[in-house]
Amino acid sequence: QDRSQPLYVYFQIYGLVKDDFGRTGYRVEYVLVPTDEKDDGDGDVLLVKDRNGTEESAAEFTSLDLRETGAAAYRLVVRVTDRKRVQTVRGERIVEVTKP
Repeated sequence: QDRSQPLYVYFQIYGLVKDDFGRTGYRVEYVLVPTDEKDDGDGDVLLVKDRNGTEESAAEFTSLDLRETGAAAYRLVVRVTDRKRVQTVRGERIVEVTKP
């Protein structure tokens, strides 16, 4: 991934819990972690989004700015937390960031 270009990310989440008013809510965190680090907490949080709605599922497409990211191999970790259930799911993928 050329760091001068945005990194596009897409995910779908299912089974969001509704509250007594029929509302759902979740938080998404996009984190870049060097591949030699084991803990997600050692990474750079690129973006955090809080979402609210009424659906039990959601899909999101977003772009991440890598211009300030050093050229290296990273794990892109996407964590989604259902704020009603207070449960987090995560996915990750290796991303090789290169100089433009």
